[in-house]
Amino acid sequence: MKDAIAVITGTFNPVHKAHINLGKQVLKKFPYIKKIIYVPVGDKYIKNDLSSAEYRYNMLKKVCENIEEFEVSRIEIENKKQLYTYQTLDIIKKEYEDSDIYLVIGSDNLKEFHTWKRYKYILENYNLIVFSRNNDCLEKIVTYNKYLNNYISKILFVTCNKYLSISSTQIRKYIKSGIDFKKLVPKEVYDYIMNNNIYLNKKERKVC
Repeated sequence: MKDAIAVITGTFNPVHKAHINLGKQVLKKFPYIKKIIYVPVGDKYIKNDLSSAEYRYNMLKKVCENIEEFEVSRIEIENKKQLYTYQTLDIIKKEYEDSDIYLVIGSDNLKEFHTWKRYKYILENYNLIVFSRNNDCLEKIVTYNKYLNNYISKILFVTCNKYLSISSTQIRKYIKSGIDFKKLVPKEVYDYIMNNNIYLNKKERKVC
């Protein structure tokens, strides 16, 4: 089997321990996966309370530079337009043409995967690694979904229970409310958020 690369996309707003643990679990379960590439969305992505791409990239970078198998990509940050997932995967495939590419998503995304742009193209050219959210039964989702059951061989599952209840939304609320969030994020991320006063109201935020 060829060496492979797993891609984890998202806002990472901010990156937290569940994001990092997920990457570690993927490496542990699938030894042929040699690299995890985190791909944060750029500033063109429309979402409320989204901090700047540079902030989110820097937080990821500070964590991933301490883990040899982890890498952070600026593909979506530097592109002139908002990319669809299949386009991001195609760009990564061009760079790592000798490697198989796996896209890591949660079971919530798997349920709606048929609504993604060119979802069949993704399933035909790449592979999915899915982790369960809200105690979803992954096998049932695939078996009883008419859009997915023809691609069962392209969909793999991984257990990632540790820290799974953490959410970036929760962390941002904690920060704005003055609640300690140190245990939810890697130390590098905690220090970066505190030093740059990210996620506070503009009136409270210092100039960086």
